[in-house]
Parts: sequence; C-alpha cells; structure tokens
Amino acid sequence: MLLSGPLYVLVINGYYEYAAESKRVLVRISLIFALAFAVLSSLNYFVQLTSVRLNIIHENFTGIEHFTQSNPNSLMTASVMLGWTLFLGLSSLFIFPVFKVGKPARILRFAFLFNGFSCVMAGVGYVFQVDALTFLFTNLGTGGALMVISIASIRLFRRSMHS
Repeated sequence: MLLSGPLYVLVINGYYEYAAESKRVLVRISLIFALAFAVLSSLNYFVQLTSVRLNIIHENFTGIEHFTQSNPNSLMTASVMLGWTLFLGLSSLFIFPVFKVGKPARILRFAFLFNGFSCVMAGVGYVFQVDALTFLFTNLGTGGALMVISIASIRLFRRSMHS
C-alpha cells in the first residue's frame, strides 16, 4: 500500500502523452489530485510502518490511538480517507473524459468514472459515519475499479507501444 499512491501518479502521468491535445489540461488537473492522494496515502502507511510499529514494540501506548489507522477516529485515518476519497476521486473524475476510442479506453473511461463515484460515496460514508457505505465503496467500489484500471492501463500502454 505504501507504493499505491506513487504508482497511481506514474499511471496518470503516462496518460499525458496518450491524451488528445485538447484533453491534456484534464490530465494535468488529475495529476495534481493524484499527487495529493499519493502524499497523504504514503504518509499514512509510512507512519504505520515506522512510528506506530516502533511504539508498539517498545510498549509506548500513550497517545498512539491518534496515529493508528485501525482507530476510525484517528488523525491518520482521517488523513488517509481524505486522500483515498476526495483526492483520488477528483483525480478519477478529471481523467475519465480523456478516454474515448477503443475497448481499453472505454473500459478505462467507465472504471475511472465508477472509481470517482465510489470515492465520493466512501467519503460521504466516512464523514457521516455510515460504516457500511464506507466499506462497500472503499473496498468493493474503489478496490475493484483500481484493479480494472490497472489491467486496462497495461493493455492500453502496450497497444500504444506497438503503434
């Protein structure tokens, strides 16, 4: 998970060359939101792997509840949810219009649109503490959409290399 944000940024950046000249501004806007997602996401996972883990090993539990991702009310959970819901969602919603022609492009268009919708819904669920909504759209919606985006991106980039 530590690499999910930076890898997503690389994928979005790769679409700059793919996009029509008139759509490149959308890729750049998507990239800005992707960077915000990557920073928040990576920061959270690095804190979990270092500070939280080391405090637990040394049995220093004072105040750690504010930094553990397993606490749904912690600072780190709120920041990672901001990245995974608002910023990943906005990135997806700005990139989806770039894709038009061909099967991988149509799949990517739908997957990014669905991911953007799922991220927003998961964010609404988190803000209003509707755990079922957050779980459904984070794990099934965004998780499934990102899997489809990854596979379709590989196919699209392979086709572009052979053209």
